[in-house]
Amino acid sequence: QGTTVSIVDPYTAEQVLVEALQDEAVETIELHTDVKLDAPLPPINRSLSIFGNCTGAPFTYIVEPVNNLELQTWMLKERESGADDAISVYDYASSGVYVHEESAADSVLRWEFPFERQCELVMEIPIEVNCSSCAAAVPYTVHSAEGTSQVLVDQRVSARWASLGSYTLNATSAVELDTTGINGTIAAGVAGFLLRINPSYAARSASSSSDNSPRGRYMYRGRLDDSFAWTPQGVDNEWYQVDLGSVYDLAGVVTQGYQVDSSRAQYVTLYSCDWSLDGDRWDAVDKGKRFTGNSDGTGAVQGLFVEVVWARYLRLRVVEYHNAPSLRLAVLVMTGAPAGVCRLVSSGDFRLVTVAEGGNVSLARLALANGTAYANGGGVYVGDGGRVELHSCAVVGNRAIRCRNVVRLGLQSGYIPDEQITASSTEPDCSTASARLSSTNSSVSTALAWCGSAADGDWLQSGTILVENTTISANTALKNGGGIFSSLDGSHLHGYNGVVLTNNKATDFGGGVYGDDVMFTDSTLAYNTAEGNGGGLHGVDYLRLERCEVTANIASGSGGGMSTGSDSQTVLESVNVSGNSASQHGGGLFLYKNSGAKLQNCTLQGNTGKNGTEEYIEADNLTLVGNESSYLEMITGACHISADGMCVMSSNYPEVYNNDEECSFTVLAEGLLEVHRFDLESNYDFFYVGEQGYTGSTGPSSAYVQPGTQLQFISDSVYNYEGFYICINDVNSDWIRLSDGNATAGVVEVYTNQTWRSVCAAEWTIAHGDVGCRQLGLGRAAQVGSLPITNANGSVGANTSDPPTFGSSECSGSEDALPPCLHALTAEENCTEQATVVCEDLSPLYDYFSLVEGACTISAMGDCFSSPGYPGEYPESQQCTFRVNSYGSLLVDVFDLENGYDYLYINSQGYTGADGPNEDRVSTDTNITFVSDESISGSGFHICLDPFMDGSIGGGLYAGESAHVLISDSVVMGNHATQGAGISVLKSSEVASTRSLVVNNTGRGVAGGVYLGDYASLALSSSRIDANSASQWISTENPGWQFGGGGVYAARSSRVSLINSSLSFNFAESGGAIVTEGMLSLDEASAVVGNQAQVNGGGIFVSEGAFMLMNRSSFVALNGVEGYGGGVSLQNGTSLSLDGGSEIWSNLAQEGGGGLYGDSRNAVVVCGGSTMHSNAGGNGGGMLLLSASDVLLTNGSSLQGNAAVGYAFWEDETGFYYNGSSGFGGGLAIEGSSPSLVLEGGSSVSNNTALLHGGGLHIGQGGSLLVRGSAVNGNEALEGSGGGISLLVQTEVLLTGSEVAGNVASIDGGGIAASNQMGSKPNILTLEEATAVVMNIAKSGMGGGIYGSSMTVSLSSGVLVEGNMASGNGGGLAVGQNSNATLSSGTSVSNNYALEGCGGGVYLSNYSQLVIDDSTLMENAADSSQGGGVCMETGSTLTMQNHSVLIRNAAEVGGGIHANEATEVLLQSMSVIESNSALRGGGIFSSGDVVLKEASMLTMNVAATSGGGIHGIAVTLDNSQVERNTAGDSGGGIYAESLSILDSVVTDNKAGIGGGISAVSLVMQHSMLTNNSASQDGGGLVAEHASMQNTYVSRGVAEEMGGGMYVKGTLSSQNVSIFECTASEGGGLILETTSAELSDLKVDSCMAITGDGGGVGVRTGNTTLEGALLSDNTAFTKGGGMFSSREMTMKHSVVKNNQADDG
Repeated sequence: QGTTVSIVDPYTAEQVLVEALQDEAVETIELHTDVKLDAPLPPINRSLSIFGNCTGAPFTYIVEPVNNLELQTWMLKERESGADDAISVYDYASSGVYVHEESAADSVLRWEFPFERQCELVMEIPIEVNCSSCAAAVPYTVHSAEGTSQVLVDQRVSARWASLGSYTLNATSAVELDTTGINGTIAAGVAGFLLRINPSYAARSASSSSDNSPRGRYMYRGRLDDSFAWTPQGVDNEWYQVDLGSVYDLAGVVTQGYQVDSSRAQYVTLYSCDWSLDGDRWDAVDKGKRFTGNSDGTGAVQGLFVEVVWARYLRLRVVEYHNAPSLRLAVLVMTGAPAGVCRLVSSGDFRLVTVAEGGNVSLARLALANGTAYANGGGVYVGDGGRVELHSCAVVGNRAIRCRNVVRLGLQSGYIPDEQITASSTEPDCSTASARLSSTNSSVSTALAWCGSAADGDWLQSGTILVENTTISANTALKNGGGIFSSLDGSHLHGYNGVVLTNNKATDFGGGVYGDDVMFTDSTLAYNTAEGNGGGLHGVDYLRLERCEVTANIASGSGGGMSTGSDSQTVLESVNVSGNSASQHGGGLFLYKNSGAKLQNCTLQGNTGKNGTEEYIEADNLTLVGNESSYLEMITGACHISADGMCVMSSNYPEVYNNDEECSFTVLAEGLLEVHRFDLESNYDFFYVGEQGYTGSTGPSSAYVQPGTQLQFISDSVYNYEGFYICINDVNSDWIRLSDGNATAGVVEVYTNQTWRSVCAAEWTIAHGDVGCRQLGLGRAAQVGSLPITNANGSVGANTSDPPTFGSSECSGSEDALPPCLHALTAEENCTEQATVVCEDLSPLYDYFSLVEGACTISAMGDCFSSPGYPGEYPESQQCTFRVNSYGSLLVDVFDLENGYDYLYINSQGYTGADGPNEDRVSTDTNITFVSDESISGSGFHICLDPFMDGSIGGGLYAGESAHVLISDSVVMGNHATQGAGISVLKSSEVASTRSLVVNNTGRGVAGGVYLGDYASLALSSSRIDANSASQWISTENPGWQFGGGGVYAARSSRVSLINSSLSFNFAESGGAIVTEGMLSLDEASAVVGNQAQVNGGGIFVSEGAFMLMNRSSFVALNGVEGYGGGVSLQNGTSLSLDGGSEIWSNLAQEGGGGLYGDSRNAVVVCGGSTMHSNAGGNGGGMLLLSASDVLLTNGSSLQGNAAVGYAFWEDETGFYYNGSSGFGGGLAIEGSSPSLVLEGGSSVSNNTALLHGGGLHIGQGGSLLVRGSAVNGNEALEGSGGGISLLVQTEVLLTGSEVAGNVASIDGGGIAASNQMGSKPNILTLEEATAVVMNIAKSGMGGGIYGSSMTVSLSSGVLVEGNMASGNGGGLAVGQNSNATLSSGTSVSNNYALEGCGGGVYLSNYSQLVIDDSTLMENAADSSQGGGVCMETGSTLTMQNHSVLIRNAAEVGGGIHANEATEVLLQSMSVIESNSALRGGGIFSSGDVVLKEASMLTMNVAATSGGGIHGIAVTLDNSQVERNTAGDSGGGIYAESLSILDSVVTDNKAGIGGGISAVSLVMQHSMLTNNSASQDGGGLVAEHASMQNTYVSRGVAEEMGGGMYVKGTLSSQNVSIFECTASEGGGLILETTSAELSDLKVDSCMAITGDGGGVGVRTGNTTLEGALLSDNTAFTKGGGMFSSREMTMKHSVVKNNQADDG
C-alpha cells in the first residue's frame, strides 16, 4: 500500500508499467523514460499519480473513471494546479484528436493536446468509448493493416471542430473519416508521399561487424538488395546507422535479412529506431516503439513511423532476431506536401471524407490526396442536403471509379476518333469510350472511366497527342523529333492555340517535330535543327498547317522548314515559311517522291537551299492558291512551279522527266532567268524562251523575260534525263552593283546564276549608264567608260574565270532597269573590256529639313533651305512649307524679301525685308512657311541650320552645383541637349524623383535622360526613365570607350538609387540605360528593361572603380548590345552584388557576356536566391569575366538557361556572322589568368548551353573553382567538351558535397572536362564529401562523367560517379596522358557505360596512375570493348588497396580490368575483384604485370573463354585468394603465361581446361589448390612447366584427365600433397612431360573413375618419384595407385591400400 514505482529502463518500461497499473497497491508511478503501450487495459477504478521527470519539472497525471461512461480502455487526465473544475481527458492514442466543448455537461468529453514534454505515456490503439445512455453514436472509422477499430463518441457532444492526428495518418495508412451527424471543421495531421533512399556505404556505419570487415565489405555491408548483409559481432546493444547527408522528413525504413544458403536465413525480427540532427544527440523514434521486422532472409518489409521525424541521421537498434541479426536497410523519406498544409493521404482504396445527409462540415488548410471510391466521391462525398466548405484546401489525385484497374488518359473528345482508343480488356459498362476527360457516356451514366478486367497488366492507349498553348524548347533527340515524336501505328499529333517549338534538335529527321499525321494551327516552329530532313518539321504521311509561322529552321539534309515522306499529302493555309535553310533541296519545304501539296495564302521568302541558292520548295503535284510573289503561271503539262512562283521544274524533278511530255508557262513579272539545273537530251528535247530554243546542257542562263513571255518544254518518245530547275531573278536594285570603286562609281556588275558578273563595254553608252544609275537609286550618269579584263596570266581577253555574261543592246535611257538594254553574250563575242559608270549622288549628308509643299529647295547636303529660283529672284504668288527634323540655331546667309508684303514665318513669327531669323532656335516642333504676293520680288533667302553640338546641357531642367531638385508626379519629356537632354545637374547636387516620368529626351552627346555631375545623387521612387537616347561621348581618360548613358549618365563618385522604379527602352553607344562612375543601387523590384547599346553595356555600363547593387527582386532584362555585356558591363576593378531574389535575364550580347561582362579585376556576388537566366552571348551566355576576376554564387542563387552561341543575332550579306573562337561557357566564362569562382550554399548552374566548350561553366588559365553544397546540372556543350564544366590550363577545382548531373558534351567530359598542354602545370581536380557526378553524357568523346588530360584528380569521402555514359573511352572517368588519379574513402564509381570505347568505369591513358583506396567500382560496362571497370593504356599503373572492390563490371575483354602492354596492376590490403564478366579475363585481362597480395581476392568472376578470374602475361599471387571464378574454355581462376603463387589459395573455380589454373610457366609455393573443376582436363591446374613446393591440392575434379593436376612439359615438385581428386584418367595427377622430378609427393584418396591411374597417370617422359606416398587411390581399370606407360623410377616410396578394378 502506498508503493511508488520508478520506471527507468526503456526496454522493460512497458512490462513494468502494465504491472504497476494493475497493482492496486501502487499509488505513484515515476517516469524516467518514454513509455508506450501496445494493448488495451481493463478499467482502472482508483486514483493514480504519474510523475514524469524527463524535463526536470515534475508533472502529475491522475487517472479516474469518467461519469456515465463505461471505459473499455483507460485515459489520462491532467489536473492543473489542483483545480477540480478544469478536468480534461487526453487520449494519446488519437494523438491530437480533440473536440472543444461548447457545453458544460459533465458527460461531454473534451480532448486536448498535452502540454510540451519529452516523456509521454502512450497508447498505441484508438480509444473506444461505448455510450450506454444514447440511442445513436457517431463512428470514426480507421482502416489499417491490422484491421478496423472504431471510436464511438456520445451523440450529445457539441463540438466546434474535430481533427484526426498522427496515429491514423502516416504515409501508407488508409484513412476514412466519416463525419455523419457532425457539424464543424475537419483538419488533419501530417502525412505525405514516400521516397526510398538507399545510401552508399560511405554514408553508413555500425557498432561492429562479425568479421571485422571494413565498411562496404562482406559482413559490413547492408544496402538494400545487396549481395551481403550487415551482421554484428554480438547481439546486445548493436546498431546500424545511415547518414542521409541532408535533413529530411523520415517516415520509416525498409529492412531485409540475409539468405546464407538454401537452408539458413538470418534476419532481425524486432527493432527500434533513433534519430539525430547532428550525429551526437539522439532521440527515440515514436518514443521507443519496437517495430516488427522480417520473417525471412529475402523479403523487404516496411517499418512506418507513427510520427514523421525531421532528421539527418537514423540508427536502427536490434531487439530480437532469427539465427543471427543480419540486416539490409533503406530509408523512407516523406516529400511532396506544401508547407503549412496538413495532408490526408490514402495508399489504399478508401474514400477520405464522407459528409452524410444533412451534414455540415468545413475543411481548412487541408490537402486531400489519393482517395478512391468504387462509387461516387473518391476524395469527398457529400450526401443529400449536406454542406461542405473548403478553405485553403487542395483536393488532388482522388478517384471515383467502377472497377479497380482504371486508367484515365488525357483524352479530349472531338480530336481523337473512338477507333483510335484501344485497351487490353474492359469491364462491362466501362468501355474505352469512357476514357475521355470530357466523357459523359450518356448511355451508362455511372461509368466514369474505362475499367480493365485483368488482375494486372491492363493498359489503355491512344495514338493521339494533343498540345495546347505550350512551349517546347531546347530538347535534343538522338534520332527523330527533337521536340515531339509521334510515329506509332495510328498516331496523330495536333498542336493548337499558341504552341511554340523552338531551339529543338534531332540528329536525324524533324528538328522540332516528327510525326505520321501532323496538324498545327496558330502555332510557331522556329530555330529548330535537324541533321537529316525537316529542320522544323517532318510529316511522314499527312501534314496540315493553318495560320502558323515556320521560320529560321535548319536542315543538314532537305527541307529547311518542313519535309515529308513519300506519297504524302500537305496542306498549308495562311502559313509564313521564311528564313529557313537546307544543305540539300527545298529551303522552305521539301516534298518527297509522289507527294502532293496545296498552299493557299502562304508566304515563302528568304529560304535557302543547296549551295546557298534560294530554293523554296521541291515538290511533286504542287497546287498554289493565292500565295505571294508569283512570277509564273502554269498553262499545260505535268511540270511544276515552286511555292513562291519564282521557279519552274520538269516533271519528277530531281528524278528523270517523262517521255512525250509537253508543258508551258506564262511569265507574269519582269526578270532574268537563272539556271540551277539543265540536263536535256541534246537536239531532241527542248526548252523554249519565246522563240529561242535550248537543249543539252546549255540552258537559258540570264535570258531576259517580261510579262507575257512564253516558256515551253517538249520531250520526245525515247531517252529522258534529269531535266531542268530554272528561276526568275527579280530585277531591282539588289540585282546590280558597282565594284572596284565606291557607292556612286565603279565597274557595273549584275547578279546571275548565283554569282556577280560584269557587263561587256562594247556598245556601252551614256543611255545605258543612266538606266543603271536609276536602278541603283542614284542620279544620272555623269560619265561612262571601260576597264580591261585581265586574265590570270596578265593577258587581255574574255577567257577569265568569271567572264562578262551580258553585252549591251539598244537602249533609250528611259527604261526603269537594265535588262531590256542587255543581251546574253554569245561564244562568238570576244569581250576584252568591262563597262564602268560614274553616277550623281542624290543622298543628302544631313536631313535637317524636309520640303512639305511648294517650289522652295533644300541643299544637296540637306543642311540649308532656299527660296524658289535661288540664287535668282523668286517668282510671284509663291507658298512653300518646310518641316524641321533637328534641333539647333538658324544661320541666315541671304535674306531679301519685299518688305511688308512677302514673309518667312518661323511658327507664328514673321520676317520680311532684310531682317531674317538669324540665330533663332528651332526644333522638331517648328514650322517654316514662305509666302509671296502678286507683285515685286526680291533675291529671296538662303538659310542653314547649326545643330546643337555646342556643349548645351539640360534640355529640360538644368541645376548648378550643390542644387536640390525634387520631382513628384511630373513628366520630363521630349527635350534635347548635348548633355543631359532631360535633366542635367552639376557637382554635388541632389535629384529626387517620386512617381515621375523622364521620357523621349534626346542627347546628342551624353545622357539622354539625366546627367549627374561629380558627387551628385539621383533617387528614383516609383519613377520611370524611358525611351531616351544619347549618341556618344568619347572618354578623355579612356578614348577606347564611347560612353553614352541613354537614360542616365552619372559622373565620378555619384550615387544613383532606384526604388520600385525602371529604366526602359533607352539607347546609347554604351550604357543603353545608364553609365555610372559611382554607386548604383536597384531595390524593391526596380527594373532595367529593353535598353540597347552599340558598343558595351546594353542595359548598364559600370565605369572603372564604380559599384553596383541589386536587391529585393530587382531585375535587368531584355537588353541588347552589339559588343559586350547585354545586361551589365563592368569595367576594370568594378563590382556587382545581386541579392534578395534579383534577376538578370534574357539579355543579348553579340561578342560576349549576355547577362554580364567584366573587363578585368571584377568582383561579382550573387546571393539570396538571385539568378541570371535566359541570357545569350558569343562567350559567357550568362556571364563573361576577364583576368583576375572573382565570382561568388551563394545562398540558393543560380545561373540557368543561358547560352554562349558563338555568333551574332543578325544577318549581313554573307549570312550569319560566326566566330570560330567563341561559344564558351553557356552559364559563365571566366577567361584570362587567375580567375576565381565559388559556388556554394545550395546554388546551381543548370540548363545552360555553349556552342563549344563549357555548357555550364568555363574556367580560364590558372583559375580556381570551388563548388560547395551546390549543383551543376542539365547543361550542354553542343559542339565541344565539358557539358557541365570546362577547365583550361593550370586550374584548381574543388567540389565538396555537390552534384554534377545530367550534363551533355558533344566531345569529351559530359560532366567535367579539363584540358591542358604538355609540360604545363597540371590541372588539379578534387571531389569530396559525397559529391555526385551522375547521368552525364559525352556524345562522341571520352569521359562521360569526367575527362582530364595532364591532371591530378582526387575523389574521396563518399564521392559518387554513377550513371554516366561516353561514346568513347571512360564511361565514368577518363584520365588523360601523364595524369594521376586517386579514388579513396568510400568513393563509388558505378553504373557507368562506355558505348564504343574502353573503360566503362575508368579509362587510364598512357603513363597515367590510378590508386583505388577503400573505394568501389561497381556495375560499369564497356560491352563492345575492353575494361568494364578500368581500362589501362601502355605505361599506366593501377593500385587497389584497403578493402577496395571492383564488382559486377562487364566488357568484351577484361570485365573488371583491362591492361595493355607495359602496365602494372597491384591489389593489396584485402582488395577484391568480384562478379565481373567478359569473353576473356572476367576479372582482369592484362598484357603487363599483375600482383595480388596482402589478403586480396578474385571471386565469382566469369569469362566466356579463358581466364575467369585473370587472363594475364605475368601474374603474381602473394597471400591472396582466387575463388569461385568460371571460364568457358581455360583457366577458371587464372590463365597466365607466367604465374607465381606464394602463400595463397585457389579454390572453387571452374573451366573447360584448368579449372583453377591454366599456365605456361607456373611456380607455386606454400599454397592451396582446392575444390576446382574442369569439364575436360586438369581440374586443379593445367601447366606446360611447373615448379611446386609445399603445396596442397585437394578435391579437384576433371571429367577427362588430371583431377588434381595435368602437366604437359616439365614438373619439379617437393612436398606436394594431392587429396580426394577425381578424373576419368589420372585422378590425382596426369603427366605428359619430357621429365618429372617429384620429391615427397603424397597422393591420397584420388580416383580414376573410367580409366587408368587412380593416383598418378604417366603418359610420356621420364618420371622420378622419391619419398612418395601413394595410398587409398582407386582406378576403374589399371594402376590404382599409379599407371605408367613410360620408364619411371621410385625411391624410398610407399604404395599402399590402392585398388584397381581391372588389374
